[in-house]
Amino acid sequence: MKYWLLGVFWLMMGSLFAQLHTVEALVVDGADQPLAGVWVSSDRNSLQAVTDNKGRVTLSELPSDSLLIAFRLMGHQTITKWWHPNLAGAWNSPITLQADYFLMNQVTVTGARREVAATEAPVLTSKISARTLQQVNAAQVADGLALAPGLRIENNCQNCGFTQVRMNGLPGPYSQILINGRPVFSALAGVYGLEQLPAQMVERIEIVRGGGSVLYGGNAIAGTVNVITKTPQTNNFGLQVSQSFTNFEASDRHVQFMGSLINESGTQGAQLFVFDRTRDFWDANKDGFSEITALNSTSMGLEGFAQWNKRSRLTYNLYRIQEFRRGGSDFDRPPHQAQIAEQLDHNIFGGQIQNHWSSKNFKHQITLYTALQTVRRKSYYGAGGRILTPQDSITADDLLALNAYGNTRDFSQNTGIQWQYKAHNRFEWVAGTELHSNWLRDDVPGYNRSITQETHAWGTFLELSFKPRTWMEWVAGARWESIAITGNYAVQNNVVPNNLRIHVPIPRMQALVHLHPNWRLRAGWAAGYRAPQAFDEDLHIETVGGDVRFVLMAPDLAPETSNSFNASLNWDVMKMEGQWHAVVEAFHTQLQNPFITSNPVPMENGGVLLTKRNGSGAAVSGIHIEAGYAHKRTWTINGGFTTQQALYDQPEVIWEAENGGANIATRVLLRTPNHYGFLNFSATPDLHWTFVVSSVFTGVMTVPHVIDPASNFTAIKSTPAFTDLHLKVSYKFLPIKTGNWEIFCGLHNALNSFQRDFDTGPNRDAGYVYGPVRPRTIYFGASWGWK
Repeated sequence: MKYWLLGVFWLMMGSLFAQLHTVEALVVDGADQPLAGVWVSSDRNSLQAVTDNKGRVTLSELPSDSLLIAFRLMGHQTITKWWHPNLAGAWNSPITLQADYFLMNQVTVTGARREVAATEAPVLTSKISARTLQQVNAAQVADGLALAPGLRIENNCQNCGFTQVRMNGLPGPYSQILINGRPVFSALAGVYGLEQLPAQMVERIEIVRGGGSVLYGGNAIAGTVNVITKTPQTNNFGLQVSQSFTNFEASDRHVQFMGSLINESGTQGAQLFVFDRTRDFWDANKDGFSEITALNSTSMGLEGFAQWNKRSRLTYNLYRIQEFRRGGSDFDRPPHQAQIAEQLDHNIFGGQIQNHWSSKNFKHQITLYTALQTVRRKSYYGAGGRILTPQDSITADDLLALNAYGNTRDFSQNTGIQWQYKAHNRFEWVAGTELHSNWLRDDVPGYNRSITQETHAWGTFLELSFKPRTWMEWVAGARWESIAITGNYAVQNNVVPNNLRIHVPIPRMQALVHLHPNWRLRAGWAAGYRAPQAFDEDLHIETVGGDVRFVLMAPDLAPETSNSFNASLNWDVMKMEGQWHAVVEAFHTQLQNPFITSNPVPMENGGVLLTKRNGSGAAVSGIHIEAGYAHKRTWTINGGFTTQQALYDQPEVIWEAENGGANIATRVLLRTPNHYGFLNFSATPDLHWTFVVSSVFTGVMTVPHVIDPASNFTAIKSTPAFTDLHLKVSYKFLPIKTGNWEIFCGLHNALNSFQRDFDTGPNRDAGYVYGPVRPRTIYFGASWGWK
């Protein structure tokens, strides 16, 4: 009997081992060059592997039945291939991944907070690739954001270069900036943060227009910008040096290095990047006052992962940014001796860590994560300084200039857990809970200005996805947000306490219909809110007429709420000879109790106080159009255009006259053009040359302009339209033993389409800035890479 049982046992074991197979595969690109770092996986078992530097991968423990295996690499079309022992011979041929220039077939994570193929995502997601950032020689993230529909980048200050992104016609604070899906971009970091994130660290940028507050919290009213950093894929090293001259005068140089290491099994890897930038100030009208700030910035970061097993993956990143910037006048003097000076010294440290776990059947996926960022800022916002001699008597203006230094401390963190459950092919949900906290202290003793703020937002969300048919998907979600704010906002004798606890339900609905294999119709509605707290525009101190301007919240400032509606029609075609894509999207956003900053009032010891209050309401409506075509590896063209209207429900007063005079009011949201767009063209006729022509168009808009510093009288002016044309040519040498070499040169704003009427002198309105962020700028450089 025991021999019979032993025989059965060995028969069963032999049958088990007979079911397991091993196969090797070679993955190449459209030019038959090996592709390293290709992610190979299957959603039906624990298969996960990565191609090596020669494009090869070994797949083991394959079953005896059929299995669908996917091959994914950023910037290339994802393909699937069937495995079966009877088809093993077909795996002897190379597997070709064609380039995906528009990232149409890539995984997206922002719109649904889970990995979804972009063509199958219920929420329309635009993407800016690392390739696009390289084409426009982007030094930081802000340089490339205008190359997406509905986005504009603007400079709001001559003295310090305060930059913000406008989405769907709404100012920066209405958009949520994420780093790898985590909202650690605090109000303080948001002032200059888009210029502090090096483009080198970016794998792609995902943009979701319209309300995303259900998944990411209250501030995602206009949309969400998710900066996804690079992860190590192969052993490689790279160095690039770029030298620019603003208006052929002021130097702007940046040097960047990146290196990554990954073990042979592909289970662990790490990547280091270093970025250094030095920029001289530039004076447009030779009045001795800068229009572009002097800048010294150094960034370092580490990105890595560890694959504990085939169902558990740990990822992490750390970064440190040190930046010094100064604008105004008298750069050879300390800031308190300058006629006007805005000087900021930032020290930023941040990082994230998360662990992603999947069940054996891959139906359950749980992610634990935490992210933090700390900012230390030394600032100087002042005017009226001078060099004192022993014979001079100290005046009140001298004391104010000497004491206009400030210190800011800021800490934010985001910690949570997310659970994704795929019941079957028709039903799936994502649920989670997270705590987002921020501690802020901002002191400028010379002006008796102090902001202390502690914010805790606990959000719990659930989003359900249901596919009643293979061609239809419905998404419904809700978030319950509990916000506790404790703080004091003080400017001289004005003190506004802010002790607030609110509970906000935030719903969202979205639908996707596949009208045809290449046509998709999407529509949705989402709610959002902004709590009455300090935002980036409150922490940026503007100088107008020689006086600094502070923002103080009104004592009765109520939360701002929103409703966003969108509908889009999407057409995508991917064939061997090329890719086509086109999108038409309509949007409408309603704002209730919008925050408005107005009514400048002079203060006793210098400076001007503005009040942040609630307006009557506002609405932004418009249409985005985007289209593109890529012809194999030869050339690519992509463009987008937005036409919109942004109006308050009633005229809003921005300057209030005394003694019964005429107020200055507007129904138009200022600094918001009705028409804007972009166009990007690249051609690679052979393996050596690449030519790039890109353009950003900004239509006519109305902007505020303080023309009488004594009364703070603010006029509303109409600006001209601008076309910012960029040209670039690069040449790649054939790979040699010492690595890959490339040289390049180009022109930013080749037509010099730039503002001509900057204010001049110490009494200028530094906020009277519009149009492209730089004049005609020539650049050239070289890069080296090895792998």
